[in-house]
Amino acid sequence: MSMNMSIGCEVKACKHHHPQEKYCTLEHIQIQQAINNKSSSITDCQQFERK
Repeated sequence: MSMNMSIGCEVKACKHHHPQEKYCTLEHIQIQQAINNKSSSITDCQQFERK
């Protein structure tokens, strides 16, 4: 599994998280404002998939 050193990630519950490093394995990701919290600065990675 290769990692993308341009996308840092610490979400170990995501299936795209590199198993040994703090990086994502995807080529790109889409970030958007959290759907349930439009008045705050919380964001979500749209490619998140639970392991």
